[in-house]
Amino acid sequence: METSLAAVGARPRTTFAGRLTGGVPDIASPWPSSPSAPDAPSPSPSPSPSTSDVDARGGAAQLAARFAPIIHGRQSGGRDDWPRTDRALELLAEVRHLPDGGTRLDYSVLFANEDGGTSTPALLADWGRTTDYELEYTVQLDAAGAVVPGSETYQGARHQWGRFDGPHDGDHAVLHVSTGNNMVAPGPGGSRLAISRPTQVVELGATDRAADALDVMVRAPSSWSAMAEEVRREGKVGHSHFGLFGRTMQDPQRYVYVAGVPHDGARLWVHTRDGRALELSLPHRHLVPDGRSMAVPLPDGLLGREVTEIFLASAPLGGDYLRSATVLLGDDSPVVFDGITLRTGPAGP
Repeated sequence: METSLAAVGARPRTTFAGRLTGGVPDIASPWPSSPSAPDAPSPSPSPSPSTSDVDARGGAAQLAARFAPIIHGRQSGGRDDWPRTDRALELLAEVRHLPDGGTRLDYSVLFANEDGGTSTPALLADWGRTTDYELEYTVQLDAAGAVVPGSETYQGARHQWGRFDGPHDGDHAVLHVSTGNNMVAPGPGGSRLAISRPTQVVELGATDRAADALDVMVRAPSSWSAMAEEVRREGKVGHSHFGLFGRTMQDPQRYVYVAGVPHDGARLWVHTRDGRALELSLPHRHLVPDGRSMAVPLPDGLLGREVTEIFLASAPLGGDYLRSATVLLGDDSPVVFDGITLRTGPAGP
């Protein structure tokens, strides 16, 4: 039996272990008061997911909102960098239920880009996107819902984790973006608020794997146009990316953004509106060979809006599965192909 996507623009499903919850009260806009550039419009935030799976303490979404960190923008040379730099697009709260009845809350921020750190071509090959996705703050609660003393931690410079001993506003830890690759430090830092309320909340078991950034983006359609806008504005789009350590990429509309990594030997194909079947050249992965996502360049001259089907084809390997693949249309809005499985039988379309 052959299985592949049946239609263009299929709506995404929840694509990782865990239950998506919602109903976060009083969600503030995650967008800063000034856009990334003076002439760049601020996209509207994605709506919060619909409510499901409420626990006895009032719901995972309410719990996540109660303890969500308040994260301020970066400051450099005594002035706010926030209007000119990476925007915070989404704040994901992962609510993990522990065997002892306690709860761990992990808060990750999706940024439009990364001003410092990994090169643009390497981000695409290793992580499948040019957004930056960082786990910034964690806190553990006991079975009664109280903060476990000493359990608050944050991810600081050079990806080093430290115990949070900074200020709070009520139950909310106050932090600020402190590095070019969007690590944080205690205290308010810049005066501009980056993000302070969860826009997505997921319930997980103690050992469930954390969400991947592309899964977060699939549920936040405006994040794709923000990603594309940022790399163009910063001059990171060019004719050639000069390898993984270069600076530039092809236009964002000339990639397939794949959540999941096929087996060695699997081949990724697309069908186009004019009836062609084209095999894609999978990128060399140099930082995270066991990574969870990748961006695959489309053949020369092909744009995402021309793709009608995406599928894997190879001799049967067993278990090959891509959670989703996304292409961008002419206005940078996403079309998501969901649940791509291996076609059995001979290699090829």
